[in-house]
Amino acid sequence: MTHPLKYVTVKGNISAFIPDGMDPDDDPDEVGVTGTVRFTLQLNTRDAVLMPHHPNGPTIRVVQQFDVPLDSNGDLSHRGKKFVKLPALDEWTSPQAAFYRVEFVDLRVRNERVVLRPLEIPAVPGTVVDLANEFPVPGSPAPGVTRGPQGDSVSGVRVEGSSLVFSVDTDPVSDLPPVSLQALADLGEAADAARASELSAGVSAATAVEKAGEAVAARNDSLDGAAVAATSAEVAQSKAAEAVAAREDSLDGATVAVTSAEVAQLKAAEASAARDDSLDGAAVATTAAESADQSRQVAVVKAGEAQSAAGTATTKAGEAAVSAAAALASEQAAAGWAGAPADGSVSTVKLQDGAVTLGKLGANSVDSSKIVDGSIAAGDLQDGAVTNSKLGFGSVSSDKLASSAVTLDKLANGNVSRDKLVTALKDSVDRADTAYQKPAGGIPGSDVAANAGIDFSKLSGVPFELVIVHSSSTRKVGSGDLIVGVPVPRPCVIDTVLYQFGTSDAGSTTLVELRKNNAQISGTNLSVSVANQADGPGTDFARTGVASGVNATFATNDRLTVYVSALGASPGRVLAAVVRGRYL
Repeated sequence: MTHPLKYVTVKGNISAFIPDGMDPDDDPDEVGVTGTVRFTLQLNTRDAVLMPHHPNGPTIRVVQQFDVPLDSNGDLSHRGKKFVKLPALDEWTSPQAAFYRVEFVDLRVRNERVVLRPLEIPAVPGTVVDLANEFPVPGSPAPGVTRGPQGDSVSGVRVEGSSLVFSVDTDPVSDLPPVSLQALADLGEAADAARASELSAGVSAATAVEKAGEAVAARNDSLDGAAVAATSAEVAQSKAAEAVAAREDSLDGATVAVTSAEVAQLKAAEASAARDDSLDGAAVATTAAESADQSRQVAVVKAGEAQSAAGTATTKAGEAAVSAAAALASEQAAAGWAGAPADGSVSTVKLQDGAVTLGKLGANSVDSSKIVDGSIAAGDLQDGAVTNSKLGFGSVSSDKLASSAVTLDKLANGNVSRDKLVTALKDSVDRADTAYQKPAGGIPGSDVAANAGIDFSKLSGVPFELVIVHSSSTRKVGSGDLIVGVPVPRPCVIDTVLYQFGTSDAGSTTLVELRKNNAQISGTNLSVSVANQADGPGTDFARTGVASGVNATFATNDRLTVYVSALGASPGRVLAAVVRGRYL
């Protein structure tokens, strides 16, 4: 049958009282002590726990020390839990019982060192140990007295005759058996005798320790002598081996000397033969040197001839260059060329048609500063020679155009669009021929319907302005204060919208747009930054959208809505839209 290891659960808290801080009461503050609690299983040196019934088979288990930190509250904390489990011993282990030594390492309160005495706790399987219940009773000697179960305390003492009587705090109060005063005297004498025996035992122990030290020193001296003797024997044996090796080396040296003499005699013969060969080689080298000297003299002659030929070639090249220059001068003289033309010497009347082509002009060689007013007449330009892409913005102003120079038949369809017209001209163009024109003398009563004012049919092309309040308080996503859109009273076109913000968001941007029947109107959807939410003429351009597309045209009772799709952080207050357009 197998038996797995069981565990004991340990918990505890170590805190400190410190002077009262900045809190409402006057009581001292309580803070957690930081540091580490170290648990060490109390076994003899080099011992381990034997587990013959372990589920994986018999095993020897070494129990390492456990270092468990204290968290900021002073609680024993392991992997986020307010306890730690330690291996415990039982009848299926050997030994069957043991204790853990508990030590407190580097305890600190606000970085000041705190020292607590160590203690021991039993390693009993399945139990929960609180260090607060196991800490030594204050004032007890080491290793400490462990607090036991709750008992009855003595509430009083009195003398009755020759005895002392102790009262116990029970309900009702009871007395312990009386203690004779003579018995107390006997106990004092026994204590004195025990103290004398303890002193005598201490002296005997000191003497025993001294004698043991002398015995150890004598044993060490004998061991040192034996070591020296052994070393001397090893040295003598080594020297004998070296003598034998030296004798063998001397015999080998004699043999080598005989062999070397024979080799030297052989090398002498080889040297004599080499000397003869070198004499023959010297004769050959002398002959080769004479031949090389003759070749060098021939090479010097050839080099002189080559240098002479090179000089002749240089002279001829110079003569050819002079001839070429003279020929070019003659050609230029025949053509009337006298160097670079002077300014104004070449006029258009001296150039044949087509003589100056684009291929003969460098890039940017003809700029506007070289063209005088009127030098290029309209008749000199081919059709399409001047296009919009060749004209800079504003390069053709009205003072450069003759009267009626630009007529409708000279403008392609779409060249003059509504956004290129000033506002007054837009209003005039938008107004239908049948639209009502206010007489110079004012509007006569006959033009006003009874109890109705001016009929809408007479307002085609007349601009209008509409203000829609989206939010009157804090801005919100969606349609704002108006859950439904504003119905349009008659057909119209939306031209622009100006969004106004009361206060700016704390951060990010706000996305706002106009909608027709809940569909976005192109050009009115703007992303307004925090900086541009400040109201004023300087930021109006960043809060103005220009409407375009099919959704910009409204029929009667179409709904117009101001819609916010996203807000910045901590939205500001108030959002309104100034919508401008024209009646149809």
